[in-house]
Amino acid sequence: MVDADFLVASFFGPAPIELDELYPIAQSVIPDHLDHEVAESVRKTMERHAHNHGYSLAVMWDGDETLEFLKDIAPRKSELDMDLLRVRAVLDMQFGRGAADILDGRKVEFVKSRNTGKIRNVIIDGVHSFSMRAHDGRLTPKMEGARMLMAVLPPHAMRVIIQDEPAEFAAKGNNVFAKFVVDCDPDIRPGDSVLVVNTKGALAAVGRALMVKGEMLAFKRGIAVRVKETAED
Repeated sequence: MVDADFLVASFFGPAPIELDELYPIAQSVIPDHLDHEVAESVRKTMERHAHNHGYSLAVMWDGDETLEFLKDIAPRKSELDMDLLRVRAVLDMQFGRGAADILDGRKVEFVKSRNTGKIRNVIIDGVHSFSMRAHDGRLTPKMEGARMLMAVLPPHAMRVIIQDEPAEFAAKGNNVFAKFVVDCDPDIRPGDSVLVVNTKGALAAVGRALMVKGEMLAFKRGIAVRVKETAED
């Protein structure tokens, strides 16, 4: 078996094949035949990347020709688990390098859509831990997945810290209002999945951010985090 990284010559530039279902790659409608100017731009971008990628072996995916090339350099059948690679890549991309470590040494299973065959739920050690969103290919943590992420991510990453009493209400499913936010990860953007914790760091809920840090700390009105999963579910 050969250790290789596969790259797709997408309209947006070189893309790791395991991230091919992430927005905007999978959600964009692109002509089958690109005009000469765009095709040439994609080719030049791929050439530059081919000389500077830093992988031990990078394979530019080109259909049947690529398959023949792989047969020549790795004649034995591969045990590659594309679903597992895809989830690992999305974890690291979405939550930060090292997030995929939560899968190490664990039994990982997938529930897929009957219509599309795409991953919908990620089951870790028998527990539904993440869901994969159909509209953008990102992962939404369930409570067990959130606890796993807290164990491997830096102390402030993904966190929205709120006052202790409002945290009790968040744990019952109430949304988090900006006036109760004490601090949060400065890298949080609206739409991101976040971990709602109290001032002691205890996990109260998982939600979707509606504001950036500056807004959460400045506003006295409005919802900062829409709660999706709670400690009491």
